[in-house]
Amino acid sequence: MRNDISLELASRLTEQVKTAFENGSLLDAVTPVTQDLLKFWFMGPYTEERSKNFHEGQKQSILNIIYLHEVLQVTTVEEIYRQVAPDLLAECNLSDLAKEKYRIPKYAVKMATGTGKTWVMHALLLWQLLNARHEEQEERPRPYRTEKVLQILQEADPAQRDEVTHRTSRKGEHHGRSEKGKLLCPRRQAHQPLVP
Repeated sequence: MRNDISLELASRLTEQVKTAFENGSLLDAVTPVTQDLLKFWFMGPYTEERSKNFHEGQKQSILNIIYLHEVLQVTTVEEIYRQVAPDLLAECNLSDLAKEKYRIPKYAVKMATGTGKTWVMHALLLWQLLNARHEEQEERPRPYRTEKVLQILQEADPAQRDEVTHRTSRKGEHHGRSEKGKLLCPRRQAHQPLVP
């Protein structure tokens, strides 16, 4: 197997996604919630009204993942190869792709330090949470969504990490703050909607 095969797959996926976004077929294939988010994040007049927007790399990362999940509805890494670049399967280790760790929806974004991975992660969390919240209102079934999020925190002091975990894992939705005052999860009651 070539060392750069996953990069070739990513390149081909990006080409497909760019074409689908530009010709409007991507927007036609996603949920109404996702349509609204994509328009707000990446299209005018919203992008012209803001002084800060996602840069091209962030935009493409978000679009690629949404395309895989909502348009292609892949559930395994092998399915990504089959739908995006089937000719690359001949160069893949199929027994490796058949392993359990590749049999679940798994998306990865390679971005250099300082390029805004956190913003991409936040956008994708919002996308999943808002869609999960509104999924029962949809006419057609959609791929798996979640209202549960695992937050991985990088804290130098294990005692501080344990305190943050304790504060955010209690029953019910509430907020916790690290010693640095960062909001970890929003305060809201179970009966309150995520968005008005």
